[in-house]
Amino acid sequence: MFNTSEKLQSHMKDSHNPEQSFMCDTCGKACGSSSALHQHVKRHKSIVCSMCGRCFNSKEELNEHRKLHLKFSCEECGQIFTCKNDVKRHMLTIHNEGTVCFMCKKHFSSEMEAYVKAKHPEILSYL
Repeated sequence: MFNTSEKLQSHMKDSHNPEQSFMCDTCGKACGSSSALHQHVKRHKSIVCSMCGRCFNSKEELNEHRKLHLKFSCEECGQIFTCKNDVKRHMLTIHNEGTVCFMCKKHFSSEMEAYVKAKHPEILSYL
């Protein structure tokens, strides 16, 4: 990495001198090397999750992380879900909300007419 011992010694003196600390201008933290200070300063520029304080380098990473905090709950029983579709499925299967097929009593959120045509063609003449 360093082609001469003088360059290595110069690097060690400038970057890793235990008697010299590198101070963060933002918060005053003392770092032992310029590279450690550089890494520390990057944290001040990162995007912080307002819910847990975790830091991210991009809005995309933060948005992906925020999904962990999103919770959807059933208004009937309070059960928690991480996906809105899971709540809909729960409402249909547990609380029997939605449309019910009059032939087989299966519950639907929509598209019952298509289901009846496909599964119960014998009643089409009555519709």
